Amino acid sequence: MRVLPKVEEKWNAVLQTLEGHSSSVSAVAFSPDGKTLASASHYGIVKLWDAGSGAVLQTLHADSIVCTLSFSDDGTHLQTDIETLPISSLSSTSPSVPHQWLSPTIFVKGQWVCSRTRPILWLPPEHRTDYIAVHGSTIAFGYGSGRVMVMELAL
Repeated sequence: MRVLPKVEEKWNAVLQTLEGHSSSVSAVAFSPDGKTLASASHYGIVKLWDAGSGAVLQTLHADSIVCTLSFSDDGTHLQTDIETLPISSLSSTSPSVPHQWLSPTIFVKGQWVCSRTRPILWLPPEHRTDYIAVHGSTIAFGYGSGRVMVMELAL
C-alpha cells in the first residue's frame, strides 16, 4: 500500500461585522478594485463602506427597494435594478485602476465557502444568506438583521 503525503492548507479568516442598516440587507457588491463595499437595504438606503476598515464612506438614497447592486467599471456609479446612483469621489475607489477579472477561486455554494472546487469552510445556518459578494479572497454577507459581515480568507 502506498501512502501519500498529507497536504495541509491553512486558512486564516479575518472577520468584521458592519452595523448601520435599520432594515434587511437586500444586496451587496464590491467595487472593481475591491476597496469599497456597497450594501443596500429594503428602505432604499445604500451604504458605501471601506472594505478594509469597515468605516462608512457614504450613504445614498434610492427611490425604492434595491434588489441588485453593482459598481460601474470605473467605480463612479452604482447600478441598481431601478436606477443609477452617482458616487462622490472616494479615496478608496480609484477610477485609474483598470478592472481586473479575478479567477473565481473563492465562492459560496449553499452552506459552504469553497476554494476552487472543494468546500473549505462550513457556514452555520445563522450565517447563510442569499446576499453575497466576493472579491478575490474577501467575502461579504448581507443579513436580514441589517448587518453586513466581511470575511477575508488567506492561504
